[in-house]
Amino acid sequence: MEHKVDNDEEKRPPNDNRKRPTVDATQQAKPPVKKEPSFWENFRETEMSKAATFWACLASVVLTMMVGFWWGGWVTSATAAKMVSSGAKTAVNSRLANVCVAQFNLDAAKAEKLTEMKALTSYKQGDYASTQGWVTFPGDEKPDSQVASQCAKLILEANP
Repeated sequence: MEHKVDNDEEKRPPNDNRKRPTVDATQQAKPPVKKEPSFWENFRETEMSKAATFWACLASVVLTMMVGFWWGGWVTSATAAKMVSSGAKTAVNSRLANVCVAQFNLDAAKAEKLTEMKALTSYKQGDYASTQGWVTFPGDEKPDSQVASQCAKLILEANP
């Protein structure tokens, strides 16, 4: 004896006594709700034109350069040359100031000259070192004011 099957039910043997689920009319299959694609799904499916690709690449290059020059420490070759020149001049002045201090120490009247230098204001102390000839080196026509200022500073630091 064969069991009769409704349209929606699966075939079961006649001795199967499991309860069959009752389907309410409101629970019956609803048409699937079409989901709006997310931004990233749309983005992945979008094909960019050549012009849009060009402008995107150009914008990324400009942005990279802006970040590099402002925060990354990048400099142009002209700025690098100025920095090197300034650093070299500072190093040379520092070395020449040490030679100036050595010339001061060789001066026979260094005690009196030190007292005179201490009496002067700080911006005139470099001029005083220049007038004493400690800052004029062979081959120079006139003394360098930056070397003279550094020399006076070193002399006063060494002789408090």
